[in-house]
Amino acid sequence: MRTPIDEVTVPTGLKWGRPFDLQFKKARISGTARDAGNTGYTDILRTGLLLGVIAANGELAQWDPTATDGTHRIAGIMPKALKMTRNSTSEDRLISVIVG
Repeated sequence: MRTPIDEVTVPTGLKWGRPFDLQFKKARISGTARDAGNTGYTDILRTGLLLGVIAANGELAQWDPTATDGTHRIAGIMPKALKMTRNSTSEDRLISVIVG
């Protein structure tokens, strides 16, 4: 049974200035990215999650200020919720993220 993302996320009203001033960049999100703060649904990255770049492959993953793999530097922000698994298997995703 497929769980709709809207049932497990809370709208945050993410606003970063005027909509036409936002800059978006296409990026690949690593299938291993997890949102530890999304209790019970860590495979769903929530709107507003900060992302860092994994230096080894250039993919984005959740920001981790204590990491040494490159994700300690903020590279983007999730503009909408995104499920990172399909049929219980991690899967990379291509999405446009907010960049500064």
